[in-house]
Amino acid sequence: MRTTADDRRHYLAEWMFTDLVDTSADVIHAYGSTIARPAEMRFSHEDHIQVYVDQVMRHPQVTDLLGWNKATVAISDRLKRRAYAYGSNIVLPRKAWAWRESVVLHECAHILSPTDTRHGPLFAARYLHLVGLFMGPEAAWLMGCLINETTTTHGKVSA
Repeated sequence: MRTTADDRRHYLAEWMFTDLVDTSADVIHAYGSTIARPAEMRFSHEDHIQVYVDQVMRHPQVTDLLGWNKATVAISDRLKRRAYAYGSNIVLPRKAWAWRESVVLHECAHILSPTDTRHGPLFAARYLHLVGLFMGPEAAWLMGCLINETTTTHGKVSA
């Protein structure tokens, strides 16, 4: 599948988020606000990713809202630059950038928005909801601001 301009803008927002979260500062100053720097989990073993995905998919706000409760994680030694989700499967490369909480939640959001095959409004709303649930409201607010800044065709989205 070819990467669109909207995809690139969404990825840019996520890269900007990663840069801000990876800073050594305790607080982030953005969009006229000061927030505590959100923590982001990094996974050290593929089994840990599957356990985390199971927790995400079984969370009451996920199952009550979406009726979904299962996703399978696979690790690929062939993939280098992309992760993807199809059906109820998540495929991640064996790369540190992909074994981050925000990337795993991104792929979960794809599974939870099957009618939005790219990075449209439904995907963005589900992604921000997951970020808010699992990474905290500050992370969701920051990611939402960055998505709004970089993505013009999706309109305003919020957690």
